[in-house]
Amino acid sequence: MASMISKITDHVGEQTLVWFVNLLLLVLIAQAIASVTWQMLDEGDLPESIRSTPSIVNRSTQQSAILMSQQIANRHLFGQADSSVSVQRGSNAPETKLNLLLKGVIASSDVRNAVAFIAAGQNAREKSYSIGDNLPGGAILKEIYDERILLEYRGRMENLSLRRKVLTNKELAIQ
Repeated sequence: MASMISKITDHVGEQTLVWFVNLLLLVLIAQAIASVTWQMLDEGDLPESIRSTPSIVNRSTQQSAILMSQQIANRHLFGQADSSVSVQRGSNAPETKLNLLLKGVIASSDVRNAVAFIAAGQNAREKSYSIGDNLPGGAILKEIYDERILLEYRGRMENLSLRRKVLTNKELAIQ
């Protein structure tokens, strides 16, 4: 096998062979994407209104597009979320009065992998904390969730939630 590859590279040139292999891989990827697309848009799954209407934008084609997008969404291309609802401890705990800002979280069911990014004040730089770490102000990080953390301060459980800024259309256009 190695001698055959050596003969090919001697005859064709190594650079040309690399280019050819890359082109072949690109064609195979394009073919796979096209195959998946055609499977999703299989005519048997489409309603009669989509199959028979011309491509003139009107109310019925808009409704057909909405129907098609719902069918695609119902295929759950990325899987389905776990429908079991987990009860989070401290969900009724009050918001903390400490001068802390929760900048981000990496929540995980494995507590060793969960991390919270917290700043001690408005202009302070955030630091990463794990469960059990002491936070500025004397609190202890107890639990990390998707949108908040639970901390213990003076024997009392308190929440520190992510503060999300709602962007306006103008701010979205700038980004």
